[in-house]
Amino acid sequence: AAAARGMASTTPLSAVLEVVPEVEHAFGYGSGVFAQPQASASDDAHADAVRRASGDAASAPTRGTPTMVDYVFAVRSPLEWHAENMRRNPSHYAPHLRALGPAAVVAIADRVGVGVHFNTLVPWRGAADAGSTLGPGHATHYKYGVVRLDTLCDDLKEWRSLFLAGRMQKPVAAFEPDDDDARDKNARAAVAAATEEKYAKGFEIVDNLRLLREFDE
Repeated sequence: AAAARGMASTTPLSAVLEVVPEVEHAFGYGSGVFAQPQASASDDAHADAVRRASGDAASAPTRGTPTMVDYVFAVRSPLEWHAENMRRNPSHYAPHLRALGPAAVVAIADRVGVGVHFNTLVPWRGAADAGSTLGPGHATHYKYGVVRLDTLCDDLKEWRSLFLAGRMQKPVAAFEPDDDDARDKNARAAVAAATEEKYAKGFEIVDNLRLLREFDE
């Protein structure tokens, strides 16, 4: 596995790939991957709620300790991937989605969402032998979004929805071979957008000054 951006080792993160079907690209993000200097009261309340939901209410909460790690998996065929994942990990899906099947999962993601389906609050104890330790803290759960690889690359290059491209402009820990060209173009697009916004504000200031000058005259 390639070295993750912003992390010394990717081994804890990549352990999740032993549980799910093969993916083309994966990355982790958020406070469960990158240590946060301080945790808010709402973060601690959320952590306690997750512990209680998992039947681990006796565990003493630790300020700043993440309880859930966030992933995105890019795959060639979401339909085939979800079919295999439902066979391996049926508990990852809501009961109604298990009943409807993988085709419904993909259809909902494509037609209602932005092409990404998330399974959330999956107990980390199910991720191979990784235990409860992950990244900079102790995670009890993880969630993962599954997206078609072409959809990910298209959003990176063209900013179709900015759902994934926007996420990947923030720190992410990639641990599978990724589309470097797409990432580079995404970064260039971010700079271009920031530059355009900067110039737009500059033109607005110039126009306001021109109007003030004309008013004075």
